[in-house]
Amino acid sequence: DQLFSGANWNSLFAHDRKTGKLIWKKNEDGLRFRSSGVAVVGQEIYVTGLNTVFVLDKLTGQVLRKKMFDYDFKVMATPVVSHQQLILSTSDKGIVALDKSTLEERWNFLTGEALIYTSSYSTPDQNKLVATVEAAVQQSGSDLVFGASDGYLYRLGEEGNLKGKINLGVPILAEVLIKDNLLYVMDFAGNV
Repeated sequence: DQLFSGANWNSLFAHDRKTGKLIWKKNEDGLRFRSSGVAVVGQEIYVTGLNTVFVLDKLTGQVLRKKMFDYDFKVMATPVVSHQQLILSTSDKGIVALDKSTLEERWNFLTGEALIYTSSYSTPDQNKLVATVEAAVQQSGSDLVFGASDGYLYRLGEEGNLKGKINLGVPILAEVLIKDNLLYVMDFAGNV
């Protein structure tokens, strides 16, 4: 068993869970910029670095697949693997879904302009939309639920179609908790 960790501006690390011994580390191609966690499915690790998505071998850290995008992945969210999709939060363009096998883009859902700028190097001074989603998307049945920095709680269908949104008026930076058919949301003002 392994434990995966990261140190920003350093590397992504894999350690032996029992001994703490370093097994491997990766820091090339933007992987040294560590904000998010990793998703492990079988022997594959799904992880982002700056504007690149990587699929790594769990045991060796070898890059199995990678692809660069015109998205910034400088958020805290862990990638979500849902059926054949890889669902990623971005610091600039809301949510993007990729085909898990090919890493080809399937859809993109843009949120509104961030009410506060939490992601590294994001600012309204760039004269472009900053549609930040800091936390990972949560699955509720076949739907996807998440809060965004624009102050809205969103519910999407699995193909990225908007099913509903609620304006909380305050950025939502934490993951939504789904328990017993209830949604628990904490906003930046501390309201639950």
